[in-house]
Amino acid sequence: MIEKRKILPCFPIPYPDECLYSIVARYHVRSGNPHFKLSIMDLFPNSKYFTVASTITMPSHLTCTDHWADSKYGLTTEYIVKNHTAVQLYAIRTNHSPSVVMNPKNCQFRQLAVIHPHRHLRYCPICAQEQIKVYGEAYWQRLPQLRGAEYCPFHEIPYITSAVSVAEAGRKAFTASYVLSLNNSASSNDSADILQHKVDPSVKKSYIEISKDMTWLLANGYKLNGIDCTFKVVEKELSLQSKGLYGRTIEKYALDVYPKKIVYESFPCFQRDAGSYNGYTLYDMKPVQLSMLMSIACGNVSSFAQKRNEMYPDIKYSSII
Repeated sequence: MIEKRKILPCFPIPYPDECLYSIVARYHVRSGNPHFKLSIMDLFPNSKYFTVASTITMPSHLTCTDHWADSKYGLTTEYIVKNHTAVQLYAIRTNHSPSVVMNPKNCQFRQLAVIHPHRHLRYCPICAQEQIKVYGEAYWQRLPQLRGAEYCPFHEIPYITSAVSVAEAGRKAFTASYVLSLNNSASSNDSADILQHKVDPSVKKSYIEISKDMTWLLANGYKLNGIDCTFKVVEKELSLQSKGLYGRTIEKYALDVYPKKIVYESFPCFQRDAGSYNGYTLYDMKPVQLSMLMSIACGNVSSFAQKRNEMYPDIKYSSII
């Protein structure tokens, strides 16, 4: 008989939109453990091949969350996966429900090849200031860590790249408060510098809209799982022939809606010889590219989801895991 593990006495209750890595890092500080590895063993006992860096955007080994905090807080595996990882965003490019793309043995996302977080942890300086005022500390949010999200959708300023690389984060617990405190004037100077950031208004507007769409997908992406269904909606809205969404067509529609800078940053393959991407289809797209295509078809991802519901009213949304 397996002995039930005791509830951790100092597990931090997650903040809104806090990424899993940030929660793990804050636990380490509260635990008083001399080594990060000991905190990992507290949270993920008997978990082989655990990679801390993967928790920046995705879940990993979350089958043991029942001992993290008292059940009254509702910190179930599904709650953490849904609210503190990017599974919903990445699941939109699969042909299965999130329950299928998650490995039930360790809650690891199976399609790791599509996961591309930024190389360094990032943050919005104004969000950080507000977090400190409300909670007494700053924390790492999900959206800034995702490729494609360049601007804070709430304060409409570009994210700041910290000195902490993803590789370093995999070896040590870096709380956002600690990183910001390395420079005593970070909270003020970063904000001043970023507010003076010069960028073409059309580019800024598009970056903000992309971030807003990605924010919506982080909360509602499970409603859009099944890339075949997405393909059919795009075909209808853009009047494309079946199986006809190739590189040249994608580039043309993207340039009609987004500034050239954003199109070629988001779709780097378009900068190569045309022959190298003629076979580029919806199935080759990363989440941010799919998000942009949905907006091209229907204005934004929320409207795209509504159109999809109209076309497929019998679709049943699956649980996250």
